[in-house]
Amino acid sequence: LRSNTLVGTPHRIGEAMSFRSALTLVATVAALAVPVWAGASAETCAALTTCEGCLEQCPGWLGDKTCCHGEKCANARAGDMEVFTECEAWRSSERKWSQCQGINDTCQCIKAGCVAQEVAPGMTACFGSYQGAAGRSITQEEGCPKGRLLNDLKTNDPDPQAHGWCPWSPRQLCRMLCQPTTCLPGQCAMRQGTCCDYICQ
Repeated sequence: LRSNTLVGTPHRIGEAMSFRSALTLVATVAALAVPVWAGASAETCAALTTCEGCLEQCPGWLGDKTCCHGEKCANARAGDMEVFTECEAWRSSERKWSQCQGINDTCQCIKAGCVAQEVAPGMTACFGSYQGAAGRSITQEEGCPKGRLLNDLKTNDPDPQAHGWCPWSPRQLCRMLCQPTTCLPGQCAMRQGTCCDYICQ
């Protein structure tokens, strides 16, 4: 027994579905699979300059006031750019990049949780995340001579509690008087961002 009714009518296994029912089923499945942002055009996305505004309508945020759609997002993913789908993830990445870009020592870069890469023979740079085009990653064994990763506080700073802040901690840029750090002996404070927040290392 064949049915010419719309989607929702049960069919026996092996029984043909009517052409109209099949088209309706395909259209319904396609509508459910389309993301919310599919209606935004590439031009609309290109005009958006805030993360929240972008991700309400478009598939990806690249940072630096750049919202992407379609081919632009695909090209970014194919290169070294990260396409963000959540604003908090983007903000966290920006904080990490800010912290990492000021580190000029390979071992300190690795210890800070950043990625050290060999950008030219004998030259390394510190990044917030792995950069495919920048060169190979430097391992902890290569970047930190034996014992240095664990003992660099003792060798670089004979009394870390005298000032509290790690020597490689980002500089304070806000105009606030930060409270004294409360890290344990042998630890130092690693600034998170550019003001008074820190973690002990």
